[in-house]
Amino acid sequence: MLRYWSAVVIMLLLTGCQVSAPAGQAAYGSRVAYAPGQPVNFPDFTLEFAGTSRDVASVSPRLSLLRFHRHRGDEQQTVAWSSGTGDIGPQEFKVGDKVFLLELVFSGTLGKLDENELVIIAP
Repeated sequence: MLRYWSAVVIMLLLTGCQVSAPAGQAAYGSRVAYAPGQPVNFPDFTLEFAGTSRDVASVSPRLSLLRFHRHRGDEQQTVAWSSGTGDIGPQEFKVGDKVFLLELVFSGTLGKLDENELVIIAP
């Protein structure tokens, strides 16, 4: 019986880290797979992977720049995240007056992320 309640408590704690989203939308604070040409719909915006640039390799051979296009109605923005700089921190971006964080490679709440996986932290 103690095992059952321990499992219930653990599941409640883990689901408390995510912000639920309507059906067909990705949830903030959860692992989300992304791929070129496949938009990911979040409650406040749509995010689409635009590709990786290695044209900054002259600065550092390990450096790559991942670009995402963020859309909300007619409003568009490119969100860029770079690796190889020694800092694998989140990239901040705004949608209206809200500030969001894009996490790649490592999430402060979920740990190491798989390749082609991201987390969006909402305000």
